[in-house]
Amino acid sequence: MAYNATTGKWDEEDATVSTRVTGLMSKNSPFMQQAKTQATKASNRRGLMNSSMAVTAGLDSGYRAAVPIASQDASQAHQRNMQERDIANQTNIAGMNIAAHDREKSASMATALENSYAEMFRTIGQQHELPSDVRDKYLAHIGAIRDSNMNLVSQMYGIQLTWDSPEI
Repeated sequence: MAYNATTGKWDEEDATVSTRVTGLMSKNSPFMQQAKTQATKASNRRGLMNSSMAVTAGLDSGYRAAVPIASQDASQAHQRNMQERDIANQTNIAGMNIAAHDREKSASMATALENSYAEMFRTIGQQHELPSDVRDKYLAHIGAIRDSNMNLVSQMYGIQLTWDSPEI
């Protein structure tokens, strides 16, 4: 895979042998220039200078050498692509595990806070000797504490805890 600095991501490489052979066999590639030079030298030794047989021999020599190189290169590109996919998958799984853990912890905290609120509400409600206006102040106070704590949970875990009011 090749790193793309513009997107900040890894782009898959073309892992096909045909693309690699085409690149190696392009007429201006150093590989092809070398194959032509060697074929021309061999043809000159045989007295076949500039013949179509010399050109064919040069191409044949180039393909014979290019295919194993292209195959190996394509195989390595495929392995890199697979490794990068594995890393990306593991990273995604790790992110999902963290998110699940955060959801579990935020739910536990919210439940604990709600249970604490319910216990305080029951305790205040059982204090029959308290005047109703004092009881209402206590209830308002513990409600404000619960809301503040729930806001803290929301901020800690980057979630929105809302209490929908039932329609009357």
